[in-house]
Amino acid sequence: MKQLLLNKFRLMFSIAATTLLMPLPAKAQTRIAVVSDIHVMAPSLLPEGAESKDAWNTYYAGQRKMLDKSAAIFDQFVTTMTSANPKPDILLITGDLTKDGEQVSHDYVKTKLKALEDEGIQCYVIPGNHDFGSEGNHTQFNADGSTANAPVLSSDFATFYTDYGYSGSSTDPNGSLSYVAEPVPGLILLAIDSHSGSIGDNTLKWLCSKASQARANGKQVIAMMHHPLFPHITGADLFISTYTVGNYETVRNKLINAGVNVILTGHFHTSDIAKDWNDDASKAIYDINTGSLISYPCDYRMLTLSADKTTLTVSTSSLTPTGMTVEACKTWLSGRLESIAKAKMRTKAIETIGELGANLATDYINTIATFAANLFILHAEGDEYSSGVKRTSIAEDYTNYKSDYTYKTIFTYGGITDASVYSILDDKSHYGDTHENQTADRTLPITLPASTVLNEAVTIPASGWATYCSGHDVDISLTSGLTAYTVSAVDATKATLTQVTKIPAEEGFLLKGTAGGYTLKPAATDVSAVTNVLKGTLVATPAVDGNYALATKDNVTAFYPVTEGIVIPAHKAYLTSKPAGVRMISLGDDGEATGIQFIEKGLDNHAEPVYTLQGTRASSLRSGIYIQNGRKIVIK
Repeated sequence: MKQLLLNKFRLMFSIAATTLLMPLPAKAQTRIAVVSDIHVMAPSLLPEGAESKDAWNTYYAGQRKMLDKSAAIFDQFVTTMTSANPKPDILLITGDLTKDGEQVSHDYVKTKLKALEDEGIQCYVIPGNHDFGSEGNHTQFNADGSTANAPVLSSDFATFYTDYGYSGSSTDPNGSLSYVAEPVPGLILLAIDSHSGSIGDNTLKWLCSKASQARANGKQVIAMMHHPLFPHITGADLFISTYTVGNYETVRNKLINAGVNVILTGHFHTSDIAKDWNDDASKAIYDINTGSLISYPCDYRMLTLSADKTTLTVSTSSLTPTGMTVEACKTWLSGRLESIAKAKMRTKAIETIGELGANLATDYINTIATFAANLFILHAEGDEYSSGVKRTSIAEDYTNYKSDYTYKTIFTYGGITDASVYSILDDKSHYGDTHENQTADRTLPITLPASTVLNEAVTIPASGWATYCSGHDVDISLTSGLTAYTVSAVDATKATLTQVTKIPAEEGFLLKGTAGGYTLKPAATDVSAVTNVLKGTLVATPAVDGNYALATKDNVTAFYPVTEGIVIPAHKAYLTSKPAGVRMISLGDDGEATGIQFIEKGLDNHAEPVYTLQGTRASSLRSGIYIQNGRKIVIK
């Protein structure tokens, strides 16, 4: 018995010692798989035998995607992810999930996403321009032709993919398919719906508010959408109008200023990473564009986010179809690109110079088409600047072609310019000194700004009132001694104040408290919209005629007219209304004027000016309530 107890004690000691010697569990890295433009075509859309028929061949001839292999390649990708060691924690798909939005293709994708999530891989999707019956091509190809196949409608997308991003997330109140999720604690994902080619103003404002709020609360933010955020090739947005998201300069600036430093995109079927800046070049963003699995080089990305969320390491892999080598995929794509380029160049030449264009020597067109295909493939592969002999050869070809007048003429018809060619060869977009950057495309560590909770200092002056405007949502209830108000209406009598505890980003508001310094803290949860006519400033703003700013004059705190051109400081608020004949707009708090020290029954100094509660100077006094030198005066 004694030996049994001794053995038990030794075992307990051994377990305890082992536990004490083991290192504390480290905060794990987050592995994020990224894939784009999978364009899955459900096998039922191309029954056996139909692939040799005219309807399919005619459609397929103009494609640079291996659509007939799309389902099999996606199957390979799923198997690759579930058998990886370690497996990714998260999978992000940046749009164009299906060939053209067919219901059966979406069903196929959804089944595979379920298999991934069953293996513990969280999946998040966003739609692309091919996910809702694009251009009426949602068809099924049969041996005797093709028939329409019902597409998934945009109105059904969020419900259809509820388990893959839309459930438990904050969805856009403006009706787009954008949402905001937190896949792992401290990492916020902005999933941006650009399937139409643009982002609505209110949606963009909502997304930026969410990003700013996340950053203010010490969280890291990454974004994903289908269209590139800005051109990766100089002039690409000019000769391919759908290359970028619409109004990309504004979208880029607002996302950067809201604290987004990385965005994951697709659409163009290239593996290219580019870096760009906001207007004053003070902050930057990386656009990580991922190629398509079904178009050479058949790439997907793996991102590793460090434990402290300050480093994002990008690595890139290719997944070629079973039975096809990388070179076979490249040859296939090259042939398709040349065929498409020839047709488009000749069509453009005919449109431009009519009969002469149709009679251009075939050799010329073929040569330029081959050059264009090689140039695009170089860009799709990534790391063009380090491609050595291949890059040099293409550059020499271009120099030689430009010395031949006919070649040069065809380049012009095709929209190929020096700027775009050398932008690809040098792997950077030439938009001026502040917008030039050569970035590795396939393997790249990205340093992210450290995440810290952003608290803001504010000072209440002797009057007890101040205005403020924050770049993120604020929760006043977290700051003792302060009360916040919006101005819900303004008339000739006063500004009607409404007390609030949480204020959305970019809203101006009033603060009331004892004179001194305070710390405003970011809201941790969603903040509802407020009724407010106060205009907030995030940057210094010159006043215009009709603006009223908070001030204290003759001991009366109110909104007074501001001389045009006077600068209203950043992070303040003002009124833009101008009631006729009103010298000042009094603050209203539950219907009472503020800035009042005590009540008098009569005037004690007739030399001091007297004002009505409407803010107009009284020329004669009758029974009523007036303000003189900051005091409420009752005349009976």
